[in-house]
Parts: sequence; structure tokens; C-alpha cells
Amino acid sequence: MSFAAAIEPLRSANRLHGDKLYEWRLFSRDGRPVSASNGVDIAVHASIDDDPGALDLLLACAGTRDAGKGDAALAKWLRTIARRGAAVGGISLGAYVIERRLARWTALRIALGKPRRLQ
Repeated sequence: MSFAAAIEPLRSANRLHGDKLYEWRLFSRDGRPVSASNGVDIAVHASIDDDPGALDLLLACAGTRDAGKGDAALAKWLRTIARRGAAVGGISLGAYVIERRLARWTALRIALGKPRRLQ
């Protein structure tokens, strides 16, 4: 439900406007489909090993608190995206993924006087 609630307003805005106002790309750890908590498989566009290109916003969506726990490659990928200037946030339990992977980096960045302003 959280995943659909994030994408459906964007899709609807595109449809109502008759133009592509928003686009999204879905990533998984290995590029394979991910299973939602209801058992539905969700196809993705790429893996975290692929270059995500320019992103304005990255939202991590997860169904468990321990998703991504201990995954150094995921942590590096998230930090890289944040350093490129994308706003980063979490949907549902994806907030735990972001907190575990970026909290130390964000605290360091703020301590250095370079907080990220969301517009």
C-alpha cells in the first residue's frame, strides 16, 4: 500500500496533465523483482550496481525493519546518491533503511555546516 501510495499520485498527475511531469525508476539489490509483503512481485529497472544517473529524489520502501541491515553495498549506493544532491527519504519501514545507512553521514554533513535543504 505504501509503495502504491507513493507512485499512484505521480502516475495520475501525468495522466491528468497529458504529459510526463514525473518519472520513476525502481531499483533492487540485485536487479531482480522484489516481493511485496502481499506476495506480489514488483519488476524493477536496475540493480544498485547500475549507475542510477541523475536523481532528484530517492525513496527507500521496505516491509521489515531489518531490510538492508549489514549491506555495505547498499550503504555505499545510498551515500553516493545523497552526495550527488538527491533528497533521500523512506516510505513505510524504508525509513529504517535510510536511518541506518545515512544517519552517521548526515550528522557529519550537518556538523560540517552543509545541511541539505529540501525545496
